[in-house]
This record gives sequence, C-alpha cells and structure tokens, in this order.
Amino acid sequence: MTNKNIVCGIDVHKEFLIGTILGEGDNKKVERYETDHESILKFRDWLRENRCERAVIESTGVYWVPVFLALEGVVDIVVANAYQVKQIPGRKTDESDSEWLAKLLRGNLIRPSYIPERNIRDLRDLTRLRTKLVHVRTDFKNRVHKVLERANIRLSAVLSDLFGKTGLQILKGITSGKSLDEVIGGIKNKRIDKKEVEEAIKGNLSESDVFLLEYCVKMVEILGSEIAEIENKIEERIKGMEKELKIVMSVVGVGKTAAQEILAEVGDIKRFPEDKNLASRAGLAPSVYQSGGKNLTGRTRKGSKWLRKTMFQVAMAASRNKKSELREFYLRIKAKKGHKVAIVALARKILCIIHHLLTTGNATLKKESVKSP
Repeated sequence: MTNKNIVCGIDVHKEFLIGTILGEGDNKKVERYETDHESILKFRDWLRENRCERAVIESTGVYWVPVFLALEGVVDIVVANAYQVKQIPGRKTDESDSEWLAKLLRGNLIRPSYIPERNIRDLRDLTRLRTKLVHVRTDFKNRVHKVLERANIRLSAVLSDLFGKTGLQILKGITSGKSLDEVIGGIKNKRIDKKEVEEAIKGNLSESDVFLLEYCVKMVEILGSEIAEIENKIEERIKGMEKELKIVMSVVGVGKTAAQEILAEVGDIKRFPEDKNLASRAGLAPSVYQSGGKNLTGRTRKGSKWLRKTMFQVAMAASRNKKSELREFYLRIKAKKGHKVAIVALARKILCIIHHLLTTGNATLKKESVKSP
C-alpha cells in the first residue's frame, strides 16, 4: 500500500545520492546510496519498502537521468528545475538538500520540469546526434574545399556537388595517384564536360595535401554512412507521428529533416496553451518591460538552442521562397530593422503557425503560410 503523504527528496551527486523520506508526522528516514546501477535499484527497493509514492529530484547535469529512469513508472517522480528551487524562500540552514526538496514536494511548491515520453526522448537524442554529425561532416567538406583552393584546383566551379558520386570519384582518383587521363577517362556522367574538369584539376598538390584530401574524403564517406544509419533509426521512432510530420512539412521552408527535429524538440504540443508559450520555449519571444509608462521589447529570452537553430534554418529557407508571402513578411521587417531582426521575427511567425496547425490537427491555414498543393 502506498501513501501520497509519504514523499522523498533526492539529492544526487556524481558518485552518490542521498534520499530523505518524510512520513507521517515528524517521521524521517535518510539513506545514502552509490550511483552505480545495483545501488540505484536498492534505493528503488528502499522507497517501495517505505511505501513512498512521490519523489523529487533536481535536474543537476546528467546525474539525475539514471535515477529518473530507474524510478520512472515505479513512483510518481518529479524533476525540479534547480534554479526555481533556489528561488523559493524559507529554507533553514541545517536542512539537507534532500530534506528541503521533500518538504517542497509535500507542499506542492515545485513546478515539475517537462520530461517527454520515452519515444520522444529517444527521437530527440537521435535528431540531435544527426545534427552534430552533419556539422562534423561539413567541417571535413570545408577542409577539402580549402585544400583544393590553395592548390588551385577549381572542381567546385565545374561540379554542382563536389561530394556527389562523380565528385568523389574524381577526388579518389587524384589522391590515389592516377594520371590525369585515367581520372578523366573514369568519368561516366555524360552531363559533365570532361574538358572543363581536365582544366580544373590541373593544380599542384603536395604530399601533405594528398594525405589531407584522402583522409577528409574518407571521413566524409564514413560520416555519411553513420548519418544514414541514424536516419533509419529516426524513421523507426517517427512511426505513429506521420500525420504530425505531414502537417509540419506543409509549412513553407520546412523539409523532412527540420520537421523531425521540430517534433522531437516540441514533444507534446498540448503543454503549450498558446503560440507565445512555444515561441518562448524556442527562445524566440522578446522580453517585455516598462519604461516611462511605455511597454518596450528587449532581446529574446533564453530557450532551447536546438529548436531555435532549426527554426532559424527554416526561416532562411522560407525567406528565399519567392512564391510565399512569408518572404514578403521577412522583407518588410528587414527594410525597417535589418536582416537579423527579420529572421528572428520570421522564425517566430513560422513556429506560431506550426503551433496552430498542430493544435487544430490540420494543414489548412492561409495561403501565405502553407505550401501550394
């Protein structure tokens, strides 16, 4: 039998955790456990033995995650924002962190942090990892361009995609020591002018340049393979969200990759009652303050850097779409306040549109905000 009046505050550190159970009256129990897997399971059993149903833990670094995962579904566990907890007055100097957390939980003074369901957490981890790997791959691609430019090899001028099938074939031919005729003769793509390629690759590569090119090309291919594998995992996790994915992709500037990232970062759209709440989550809501009796706006607030970056990319894509009225919105703001302010405003507008579409559950809004069928 469990009791909602029996609560536990958990103070977690890198090597250990301290749990304080507050029972009926002045009954209090304190235990210390290591943070290895077996010890965390013993801690869970201790909570069960004491009929504890509610627990609270601060979101300190990543140390809270293993404890949360072990207790998830076993007790009603609340993840508290460390900053919010510190702002609550009334703490005694001799109270331990775990006891203070337990008292706040019992008094319903803690606003729980949002923890998405397991599938969304996994999807978020995958989309963030893909973003990281794409950035790393881009760094290697840029290194290839730099080496070629200093060697006066202008392949980028004659190939639309230096890292496409033909481009990689030429790069591998150059680094493997093949002659100019062998490299040109191996080109099978009829749309490519072989004479232009021949002129473009007449450069001067040092031994070090060849090594760098060979290494960077190899890393680009390896990372491409890893990214493809992660994308397959993302496709598995996104199953069951096809409708939401289609809705988000209906908005101008949002491709499949961006839509997946937005859904992963937003999670349950119902936790955002209004579009401004979602904009605030992305760090796209400007701060508002009063001065001289007037309401003024300041810089945008802090929010999810992952969602914000994705929305900036979406806004850039939408601003270049000449058939969309979103571009006209961007140009109007840009004329008054410049590119940076206009992109932030456009990113916020698009995110608010997405909020409306996901909330209503359909992809029909206005012509200017939705792709033509």
